[in-house]
Amino acid sequence: MDKEVLDNLENTIINILQTKIKDIIVKTRKNMVVVEEKDDGDSATIADVKIGEFFDNKLPEILPGSSVIQEESFNEDIYKSSLKTKYVWVVDPIDGTTAFRDSNNTEWCVGVCLLEDLSPILSLVYIPEKWLTAPHLISANKFRDGLCDFGKKFKPTNGLKKYKYVSHIHSDTERNETEKKIASLFDDNEIIRVYTGHSTLAQLTDIAINKNKIFTRRGANIWDIIQGAYLIQKNGGAVFYENGENVFPLNPQILQFKDNHLIMPFTISCNLDIKDKIVQAINKK
Repeated sequence: MDKEVLDNLENTIINILQTKIKDIIVKTRKNMVVVEEKDDGDSATIADVKIGEFFDNKLPEILPGSSVIQEESFNEDIYKSSLKTKYVWVVDPIDGTTAFRDSNNTEWCVGVCLLEDLSPILSLVYIPEKWLTAPHLISANKFRDGLCDFGKKFKPTNGLKKYKYVSHIHSDTERNETEKKIASLFDDNEIIRVYTGHSTLAQLTDIAINKNKIFTRRGANIWDIIQGAYLIQKNGGAVFYENGENVFPLNPQILQFKDNHLIMPFTISCNLDIKDKIVQAINKK
């Protein structure tokens, strides 16, 4: 795909997020309707469904021949088809649905990513409310270094704050041995619990912008991670597995399809300058 086509796609998605998707969010948040309480502790609202349906229809229209992976419609047929398709969109209609359902919690977002031969070439994360001090629509594409915010070049904060390690794990588990090794490197540590109002994708976008966190997540769906992971990479960070291997290009052999989920292995996100330090700590006997 050439630069002009990708730039036009980016601008189109930015416009869609600020108009069609924002309109769905405003209307559905005023009249919150929960359509499914899922067995794993998650849930889906009418916003998840409507945004998912919109992208299922719209994205192949603006990029003919592409397919869409998104949380609310994903199934085995779509999975098998995506493995044979050059261009695949990965969408999370609402990441952080528990937060979305709480009018006082602003840690939720919408994520869209475009893969070409299993490597991201375009990613956008829309955080409509003031979770990171202000609303953001952060985007990156393969022809541009750095990030944009609402389509304009993003100016990062000056200097690095003290690193904070955050592990995002299920509510009934504690840190595993790898997480404990990472935690031992840093004085500032926090555990946040899945399904208690936290968004992995929002956390990853925070790393992309501020570069002051080390963030780990085990066993998360691809649509919870991939958009933010690409933003981090394009702004000088790294997202990798326990062995130090970068997550991109995606390796379908290590992604786990199960019960209409597509799970990525344990991932670690950080600023690039401390990646080696973390990998060494993990592999230390």
